[in-house]
Amino acid sequence: MVIGADGNNSVVRKHLLPEAYKLNLSPVNLVDVARHFTPEQAAPIRAIDPLLFQGLHPEIANYLWYSIQLVERRGEGCHSEDSCGKVASMKRRVDGYSVPLRSIVMDIPDDLPFTTPLRLTDFPCVLWNNSNKQMTLTADSCHTMMMYHGEEANHGILDAALLVDQLKKVHEGSVPLKTAIASYEAEIRPRTHEIVLKSRQAALDAHD
Repeated sequence: MVIGADGNNSVVRKHLLPEAYKLNLSPVNLVDVARHFTPEQAAPIRAIDPLLFQGLHPEIANYLWYSIQLVERRGEGCHSEDSCGKVASMKRRVDGYSVPLRSIVMDIPDDLPFTTPLRLTDFPCVLWNNSNKQMTLTADSCHTMMMYHGEEANHGILDAALLVDQLKKVHEGSVPLKTAIASYEAEIRPRTHEIVLKSRQAALDAHD
């Protein structure tokens, strides 16, 4: 069998859902910037939270997401003049913020060589043609969600665990493959469809 675990732009999903595989575009746009901190710069920010936090200014309606992550750069971002323009725009948007939130952005180098524009997207889990139970989807491939509810990784781990449980039954000979995949998909769809929509609403609420 084939299991599509190839991410939010899943090629397997495109095969199983040729008419409805595309991600849904959100009105929320972000600019991603990775920057370095000295220990002195990091101390007041880590005092807020050592991992991540969000900040929305109620009067100027600009939104800040800060997180510590181990990342590997992929894809194309904005370079040189385009990147400098986006950094300048970010700095204009935090004029009304107080320190240390303001300093997170204001201390970004003006000549930072690389930024990444992000258009947030999602994909609520739906019914797909699983080729007579010989193909299925899991994790981001079938339920891409925005980060505002903080549950994507949890659901991806649960998907994998439940799918493995079903495949063990097939290997043991206690259930046929068709039954195992049908059981897996019957559980995953309502659970993840709902959380994708909740995450979408949380993103809209955060920017309202």
